[in-house]
Parts: sequence; structure tokens; C-alpha cells
Amino acid sequence: MNDLDRLAIDVDEVAEVAGAPAPPVPRRPEDLVTVPDTPYAPDFWHGADDEGVGGHRPHYR
Repeated sequence: MNDLDRLAIDVDEVAEVAGAPAPPVPRRPEDLVTVPDTPYAPDFWHGADDEGVGGHRPHYR
């Protein structure tokens, strides 16, 4: 049993105590969405700033 299994057990117990239904857990591969790690085309990012590291253009107020 790993940490995720233990966490799932704890979440189920808390949900029972709180009276809330447990969240659905994906059980089948078709329930999961695969996100490719291929880069987007450069024109997709035209005019966008990197919010995490700051923009590349000056901001005017």
C-alpha cells in the first residue's frame, strides 16, 4: 500500500463522515485523457506573455 492508496482511504472516510458522496475515480483507460507533450505551433503564442516569469513587453497602465 502506497501513500496514494492511504490518501484515497482517508478521503473516503472523511466523505462518509461529512455525508458527501465520494468523488468518482477513473477506473477505465478511456476515462483518462492523454495530453501530448509536443510543443504548440509558435503562432499559437503570438501576443501572449509568460505570466509565470513576467512578460516580454512593457505593461502600460
